[in-house]
Amino acid sequence: MLALNTRIQRFEVHPNGSLIIRNTQLLDRGQYLCTVQNQYGVDKMMVTLIVLAQKPQMLQPHDRDVTAYLGDSIKIPCQAHGFPTPRISWIMPDRAALQSAGSEDQRVALLGNGSLHIRSVSFTDRGIYKCTAGNTAGTDSLSVRLQVLALPPVIQQQSRENITYCYENALSKACKHFKHYTNLFMLISSFDPRIKVFNNGTLTVEAVTEKDEGDYLCVARNKMGHDYVLLKVSVMMKPAKIEYKQLTNQKVSYGGALKVDCITSGLPNPEIKWSLPDGTMVNSIMQSDDSGILVTAAPVIKNKTYNTVRVPYGESVSLSCSAKGEPIPTVTWFSPTNRVIAHVSEKYKVHNDGTLVIQKAQRSDNGNYTCTARNTAGQDRKVSRVEVLVSPPTINGLKNVVNIVRQTAFKDRPTLLDCSAEGMPVPRVLWILPENVVLPSPYSGSRITVHRNGTLEIRFLRKTDSVELICIARNEGGEARLVVHLDVKEVVELQKPQLKNPRAETMLLIIGKAMSLNCTFEGTPTPEITWILPNGSPLQHGSLHIQNPTVSEAGTYRCMGRNPAGYSERTITLELVRNPEISNKYNTIMNTVYGENILLHCLSNGNPPPKLSWTLPSGVVLTRPQRMGRYMVMKPSNKIGTWKTQMELSVLNLMWNFQSPKQSFHLHVMMFLNLSVEIRLNDGQGKRCVEPVIRANGVY
Repeated sequence: MLALNTRIQRFEVHPNGSLIIRNTQLLDRGQYLCTVQNQYGVDKMMVTLIVLAQKPQMLQPHDRDVTAYLGDSIKIPCQAHGFPTPRISWIMPDRAALQSAGSEDQRVALLGNGSLHIRSVSFTDRGIYKCTAGNTAGTDSLSVRLQVLALPPVIQQQSRENITYCYENALSKACKHFKHYTNLFMLISSFDPRIKVFNNGTLTVEAVTEKDEGDYLCVARNKMGHDYVLLKVSVMMKPAKIEYKQLTNQKVSYGGALKVDCITSGLPNPEIKWSLPDGTMVNSIMQSDDSGILVTAAPVIKNKTYNTVRVPYGESVSLSCSAKGEPIPTVTWFSPTNRVIAHVSEKYKVHNDGTLVIQKAQRSDNGNYTCTARNTAGQDRKVSRVEVLVSPPTINGLKNVVNIVRQTAFKDRPTLLDCSAEGMPVPRVLWILPENVVLPSPYSGSRITVHRNGTLEIRFLRKTDSVELICIARNEGGEARLVVHLDVKEVVELQKPQLKNPRAETMLLIIGKAMSLNCTFEGTPTPEITWILPNGSPLQHGSLHIQNPTVSEAGTYRCMGRNPAGYSERTITLELVRNPEISNKYNTIMNTVYGENILLHCLSNGNPPPKLSWTLPSGVVLTRPQRMGRYMVMKPSNKIGTWKTQMELSVLNLMWNFQSPKQSFHLHVMMFLNLSVEIRLNDGQGKRCVEPVIRANGVY
């Protein structure tokens, strides 16, 4: 209990009632109660103090080996990050401790950056050095094993030597040298498990192949110098060959035995395989008594096509790997880091049928998983990719990473600040109050509560609560923030927002033509108007003006009016306008027989639906079906524009009666517009008796 003008160690209360805590520590976190009283009553205020701290974490590996040459100087780094800044100390092999920085002139000194500096290294400096980083939140440490090398090596073999080995035999060659064997380095081009180097310097290569042929260099090196020997290896090989080939057909009685010789030679000994009619592969593996053969089949994995499996964050996923072969193949799974996956662990489980189950998928589980099926006859592999679905959080449906809203509340009344977070995985929600007070979800206090859905509830509002509050939602996909400017006003009569426009309206969007969307609310206090665009972006406006609109502006726009008394909403749908167009076009002249009926179609589309009209050759405009004249013009139109098409229609039936001494006949002629026709007739003796000429739009 501290009163005014009181100071106890790090705690002090000023005359104005402020509590001062100097050199804040983790033990200071908790709830502090401020009590004021006089003869008329008592009031109290509860303050929760959260002290931020981070446990130290080493930036170097926790275990490593360091080699130094006799007489050299060496610096062993040790760096860590944390809050507050960690203090670095070293423990020597003799258990002596270095806790404060010294000068580089000392033989063993702790530098300002945490590194350990040792000058003129000697054999007595060998051993394990331990570095510890600590602060009020905890400690972390690392160990370094220091080795000191000296004395020049000398290899006892001759500097050059040639050796010949048979294929698949073991190669073994000693590389002896003076002094300590631990100073020897073998330069080998691969990490083949067949290759081993012993402590005495001997190199062995099991089952030599043609790839092992070449130059081998043995090098011995230390601080004082180095020596080497070159070894040239030749591998003897002879290609496989089948002797006594017989290209004849073999016949065998049903139920009898078939024997076919296949004598081979080669170095190394060839492997003999027979392919049977059913596709089975038979290998010639002689038994101990040389009396039998073993039937084998290389593994085959079903459905080994590369595929991608998508799994929601935190869920389990199964990867199949069903393989057949003889003998039964062994299935092994490799992680994206190319490490063998154990059959049973907290993270993975491999079933007997080869199926891999990944439990509680995290982002680190993304990558390619390789299944390998192997037996004595061969191997097969399958690769499957896992993608863990993660989506960044959104707050209250707002798409931006940072969103700013204003909210009005009234004194002595409660208010709710929504912070509904969505994402995959489910985001964690916390509120940041003034003076960096952090409240997680859920949280329950005397006046402030954070509900499980992220809503912040403040009861008995004060004028001093007119502050900026920040809601933060985090998950594996990222972070989103909602900044709320809370304005606390005196109590007035509240009126819910009243919409002065239709609640739902559809408007036509013309590309390139500016347009305005109106949205008016009335209420007490004045409602705050927010537009939600079709892409989810918010805008603070009363009327929305769109300049030079494009196709992407089509969609549904939401206008929301909000005040402490309630909420109202209006939706406007913008539909893209399409010019009217006639879909059936007459590209040729329409023909009909005189006296017959003809039906002329006029099919059209557009938005809004167009109105159709017919214009006759006489100029008469028809809006309903009629029949007049020979020329017609179809003209569909809407509020946006007009589209025209023209067609020509001609009907003509002419008849002439001709009389001559020898014959009489009738002539029928059909005439089309835009066509000139001449018809010449004679009486059979080469004399013209009638010359009618038929031209467009008339008869002569």
